[in-house]
Amino acid sequence: VADMAKRIVSTLARTPDDRPVMAILELIGNDVCRSQPGISAMTTPQAFHDSQMETLRYLDAHLPSGSHVIVAGLIDGLFLYDTMHLRTHPIGALHQDVTYSDLYEYLICLGISPCWGYLNANETWRNATMERANLLNAELIKIVETEQFQNIDLLYTVFSIQDVVVVAEKLGKHAWDIVEPVDGFHPRQLGNAITCGLVWDTIKAHKPSWIPEVNPHNEDIIQKFGDQGGY
Repeated sequence: VADMAKRIVSTLARTPDDRPVMAILELIGNDVCRSQPGISAMTTPQAFHDSQMETLRYLDAHLPSGSHVIVAGLIDGLFLYDTMHLRTHPIGALHQDVTYSDLYEYLICLGISPCWGYLNANETWRNATMERANLLNAELIKIVETEQFQNIDLLYTVFSIQDVVVVAEKLGKHAWDIVEPVDGFHPRQLGNAITCGLVWDTIKAHKPSWIPEVNPHNEDIIQKFGDQGGY
Protein backbone atom coordinates (compact mmCIF):
# COMPACT_ATOMS: atom_id res chain seq x y z
CA VAL A 1 0.00 0.00 0.00
CA ALA A 2 2.95 2.33 -0.57
CA ASP A 3 1.04 4.36 -3.18
CA MET A 4 -1.93 4.78 -0.82
CA ALA A 5 0.35 5.94 1.99
CA LYS A 6 1.98 8.50 -0.30
CA ARG A 7 -1.40 9.88 -1.35
CA ILE A 8 -2.64 10.17 2.21
CA VAL A 9 0.41 11.75 3.84
CA SER A 10 0.83 14.19 0.95
CA THR A 11 -2.51 15.75 1.94
CA LEU A 12 -1.11 16.71 5.34
CA ALA A 13 -1.80 20.41 5.82
CA ARG A 14 1.01 21.20 8.24
CA THR A 15 4.28 23.08 8.07
CA PRO A 16 7.28 23.10 10.43
CA ASP A 17 6.08 26.49 11.72
CA ASP A 18 2.81 25.06 13.12
CA ARG A 19 2.31 23.79 16.64
CA PRO A 20 3.26 20.14 17.26
CA VAL A 21 0.62 17.58 16.34
CA MET A 22 -0.34 14.10 17.42
CA ALA A 23 -0.85 11.92 14.35
CA ILE A 24 -2.03 8.33 14.02
CA LEU A 25 -0.51 6.11 11.35
CA GLU A 26 -3.21 3.43 11.30
CA LEU A 27 -2.60 0.58 8.86
CA ILE A 28 -5.41 -1.79 9.95
CA GLY A 29 -5.01 -4.44 7.27
CA ASN A 30 -4.62 -3.20 3.71
CA ASP A 31 -1.20 -4.81 3.34
CA VAL A 32 -2.73 -8.27 3.75
CA CYS A 33 -6.24 -7.55 2.52
CA ARG A 34 -6.54 -7.72 -1.25
CA SER A 35 -9.18 -9.04 -3.62
CA GLN A 36 -6.51 -11.15 -5.33
CA PRO A 37 -5.95 -14.66 -3.98
CA GLY A 38 -2.87 -16.01 -2.24
CA ILE A 39 0.03 -14.83 -0.12
CA SER A 40 1.85 -13.43 -3.16
CA ALA A 41 -0.73 -10.62 -3.36
CA MET A 42 0.20 -9.43 0.14
CA THR A 43 2.96 -6.97 0.99
CA THR A 44 6.27 -8.60 1.86
CA PRO A 45 7.97 -7.67 5.16
CA GLN A 46 10.84 -5.91 3.38
CA ALA A 47 8.56 -3.89 1.11
CA PHE A 48 6.42 -3.04 4.13
CA HIS A 49 9.45 -1.89 6.12
CA ASP A 50 10.68 0.30 3.27
CA SER A 51 7.25 1.83 2.72
CA GLN A 52 6.76 2.65 6.40
CA MET A 53 10.19 4.24 6.62
CA GLU A 54 9.39 6.37 3.58
CA THR A 55 6.14 7.49 5.20
CA LEU A 56 7.77 8.28 8.53
CA ARG A 57 10.57 10.21 6.87
CA TYR A 58 7.98 12.26 5.04
CA LEU A 59 6.16 12.98 8.31
CA ASP A 60 9.44 13.86 9.99
CA ALA A 61 10.18 16.35 7.24
CA HIS A 62 6.75 17.99 7.23
CA LEU A 63 5.47 17.88 10.82
CA PRO A 64 6.46 20.56 13.35
CA SER A 65 9.27 19.71 15.76
CA GLY A 66 7.99 17.94 18.87
CA SER A 67 5.18 16.13 17.06
CA HIS A 68 4.13 12.61 18.00
CA VAL A 69 3.06 9.68 15.83
CA ILE A 70 1.10 6.68 17.06
CA VAL A 71 2.02 3.76 14.83
CA ALA A 72 -0.84 1.27 14.92
CA GLY A 73 -0.17 -2.28 13.82
CA LEU A 74 -2.34 -4.53 11.67
CA ILE A 75 -5.35 -5.85 13.54
CA ASP A 76 -6.41 -9.43 14.28
CA GLY A 77 -8.59 -10.05 11.24
CA LEU A 78 -9.48 -13.60 12.32
CA PHE A 79 -12.16 -11.99 14.45
CA LEU A 80 -14.24 -11.17 11.38
CA TYR A 81 -14.99 -14.62 10.00
CA ASP A 82 -15.18 -16.21 13.44
CA THR A 83 -17.75 -13.65 14.56
CA MET A 84 -19.80 -13.08 11.43
CA HIS A 85 -19.85 -16.12 9.16
CA LEU A 86 -22.93 -17.85 10.61
CA ARG A 87 -24.95 -14.70 11.13
CA THR A 88 -27.65 -13.66 8.67
CA HIS A 89 -26.75 -10.81 6.34
CA PRO A 90 -29.40 -8.06 5.86
CA ILE A 91 -29.92 -9.33 2.30
CA GLY A 92 -31.26 -12.57 3.74
CA ALA A 93 -33.22 -11.02 6.61
CA LEU A 94 -36.65 -11.80 5.15
CA HIS A 95 -36.17 -15.55 4.74
CA GLN A 96 -33.06 -16.02 6.91
CA ASP A 97 -31.32 -17.60 3.91
CA VAL A 98 -28.16 -15.55 3.29
CA THR A 99 -25.30 -15.65 5.81
CA TYR A 100 -22.18 -13.54 5.89
CA SER A 101 -20.28 -16.62 4.77
CA ASP A 102 -22.47 -16.65 1.67
CA LEU A 103 -21.70 -12.97 1.08
CA TYR A 104 -17.97 -13.48 1.56
CA GLU A 105 -17.90 -16.37 -0.92
CA TYR A 106 -19.95 -14.39 -3.44
CA LEU A 107 -17.54 -11.44 -3.28
CA ILE A 108 -14.55 -13.78 -3.65
CA CYS A 109 -16.22 -15.40 -6.66
CA LEU A 110 -16.66 -11.97 -8.26
CA GLY A 111 -13.05 -11.07 -7.50
CA ILE A 112 -14.04 -8.04 -5.43
CA SER A 113 -13.63 -9.28 -1.86
CA PRO A 114 -12.28 -6.58 0.46
CA CYS A 115 -10.05 -9.24 2.02
CA TRP A 116 -9.59 -12.58 0.25
CA GLY A 117 -7.54 -13.97 3.14
CA TYR A 118 -9.55 -13.11 6.23
CA LEU A 119 -12.99 -13.60 4.65
CA ASN A 120 -12.08 -16.98 3.19
CA ALA A 121 -14.01 -20.10 4.23
CA ASN A 122 -10.69 -21.95 4.26
CA GLU A 123 -9.26 -21.66 7.78
CA THR A 124 -5.74 -22.35 6.52
CA TRP A 125 -5.81 -19.21 4.38
CA ARG A 126 -7.26 -17.15 7.20
CA ASN A 127 -4.46 -18.24 9.50
CA ALA A 128 -1.84 -17.62 6.80
CA THR A 129 -3.14 -14.08 6.44
CA MET A 130 -2.80 -13.51 10.18
CA GLU A 131 0.74 -14.91 10.08
CA ARG A 132 1.72 -12.39 7.40
CA ALA A 133 0.12 -9.58 9.40
CA ASN A 134 2.21 -10.62 12.43
CA LEU A 135 5.38 -10.49 10.32
CA LEU A 136 4.51 -6.98 9.18
CA ASN A 137 3.80 -5.89 12.75
CA ALA A 138 7.23 -7.19 13.72
CA GLU A 139 8.70 -4.78 11.17
CA LEU A 140 6.78 -1.90 12.72
CA ILE A 141 8.03 -2.80 16.18
CA LYS A 142 11.58 -2.93 14.84
CA ILE A 143 11.22 0.54 13.35
CA VAL A 144 9.77 2.06 16.53
CA GLU A 145 12.46 0.48 18.72
CA THR A 146 15.49 1.23 16.55
CA GLU A 147 14.87 4.28 14.35
CA GLN A 148 15.35 7.89 15.41
CA PHE A 149 13.78 10.94 13.80
CA GLN A 150 14.51 14.61 14.12
CA ASN A 151 11.03 16.08 14.60
CA ILE A 152 8.78 13.19 15.64
CA ASP A 153 8.76 10.44 18.22
CA LEU A 154 6.79 7.20 17.97
CA LEU A 155 4.52 4.94 20.00
CA TYR A 156 3.62 1.49 18.71
CA THR A 157 0.26 -0.03 19.56
CA VAL A 158 -2.23 -2.51 18.17
CA PHE A 159 -5.91 -1.66 18.30
CA SER A 160 -7.17 -4.81 20.02
CA ILE A 161 -10.54 -5.94 18.70
CA GLN A 162 -10.92 -8.09 21.79
CA ASP A 163 -10.63 -5.00 24.00
CA VAL A 164 -13.23 -3.25 21.85
CA VAL A 165 -15.59 -6.20 22.28
CA VAL A 166 -15.16 -6.13 26.07
CA VAL A 167 -16.23 -2.48 26.16
CA ALA A 168 -19.11 -3.12 23.75
CA GLU A 169 -20.42 -5.95 25.92
CA LYS A 170 -20.30 -3.70 28.98
CA LEU A 171 -22.57 -1.38 27.01
CA GLY A 172 -25.01 -4.24 26.42
CA LYS A 173 -23.87 -4.89 22.85
CA HIS A 174 -22.48 -7.96 21.11
CA ALA A 175 -19.24 -8.63 19.26
CA TRP A 176 -20.96 -8.34 15.89
CA ASP A 177 -22.31 -4.91 16.79
CA ILE A 178 -18.88 -3.36 16.18
CA VAL A 179 -18.82 -4.59 12.55
CA GLU A 180 -20.49 -2.73 9.68
CA PRO A 181 -23.52 -4.89 8.80
CA VAL A 182 -23.54 -4.15 5.07
CA ASP A 183 -20.07 -5.43 4.16
CA GLY A 184 -19.38 -7.49 7.28
CA PHE A 185 -15.81 -6.22 7.23
CA HIS A 186 -15.24 -2.61 8.24
CA PRO A 187 -15.90 -1.26 11.74
CA ARG A 188 -19.19 0.49 12.34
CA GLN A 189 -19.50 3.72 14.27
CA LEU A 190 -19.79 1.98 17.66
CA GLY A 191 -16.48 0.21 17.07
CA ASN A 192 -14.80 3.42 15.98
CA ALA A 193 -16.04 5.30 19.05
CA ILE A 194 -14.85 2.60 21.45
CA THR A 195 -11.50 2.37 19.68
CA CYS A 196 -11.04 6.13 20.05
CA GLY A 197 -11.50 5.82 23.81
CA LEU A 198 -9.04 2.94 24.03
CA VAL A 199 -6.44 4.86 22.05
CA TRP A 200 -6.81 7.79 24.41
CA ASP A 201 -6.37 5.44 27.38
CA THR A 202 -3.20 4.07 25.77
CA ILE A 203 -1.77 7.57 25.37
CA LYS A 204 -2.58 8.46 28.98
CA ALA A 205 -0.98 5.23 30.23
CA HIS A 206 2.19 5.20 28.12
CA LYS A 207 2.77 8.74 26.86
CA PRO A 208 1.00 11.18 29.21
CA SER A 209 3.51 13.88 28.28
CA TRP A 210 2.07 13.80 24.76
CA ILE A 211 -1.25 15.23 25.95
CA PRO A 212 -1.19 19.02 25.45
CA GLU A 213 -2.80 21.60 27.65
CA VAL A 214 -6.46 22.38 27.09
CA ASN A 215 -6.88 25.01 24.39
CA PRO A 216 -7.31 28.31 26.29
CA HIS A 217 -9.47 29.61 23.43
CA ASN A 218 -12.18 26.94 23.69
CA GLU A 219 -14.71 29.37 25.15
CA ASP A 220 -13.93 31.89 22.41
CA ILE A 221 -14.51 29.17 19.80
CA ILE A 222 -17.87 28.25 21.35
CA GLN A 223 -18.96 31.89 21.43
CA LYS A 224 -18.01 32.40 17.80
CA PHE A 225 -19.24 29.11 16.29
CA GLY A 226 -21.79 27.83 18.79
CA ASP A 227 -22.39 24.21 19.72
CA GLN A 228 -20.88 22.02 17.00
CA GLY A 229 -21.75 18.74 18.66
CA GLY A 230 -18.35 18.18 20.21
CA TYR A 231 -16.23 19.13 17.21
